[in-house]
Amino acid sequence: MTTVEPPDVVTEKAVLQLLHLAFLEIRLYTAPVDDESLETLLKRREQINELADLCHGLPGCVASERRHLLGDNLRYLWRTSSARQQGWMRSRWDHLGYDHRWLTDPSTAGRADAAVVDADSGAVQSACNDLDPSGT
Repeated sequence: MTTVEPPDVVTEKAVLQLLHLAFLEIRLYTAPVDDESLETLLKRREQINELADLCHGLPGCVASERRHLLGDNLRYLWRTSSARQQGWMRSRWDHLGYDHRWLTDPSTAGRADAAVVDADSGAVQSACNDLDPSGT
């Protein structure tokens, strides 16, 4: 079965919704709870760090000067994410009704190279989080 990448506007919306859910979960994990064990607190911190690690570069992916690289950057993010992070993205996108098979189907895993050449400037970008605020 061939899976087609959805239009950029649909993927952009899914990325923004994913960020929204990550922020909500981080807020949940940082909420104080009475009588939590040290082990539970450390697990919460680990979950926060995993979400932050996964999502910190996503705002750069939807920056106006980089939107045309969104699909390639998400492929890179997917390939470099842990199985747990991939599971989190998959479950949240399932919840949102976003068809992520173009990204998560193993038969599509090798389509994009990790480095993406920006046709406008000739610069090489490896992922969204490598961008500085100017988009270069």
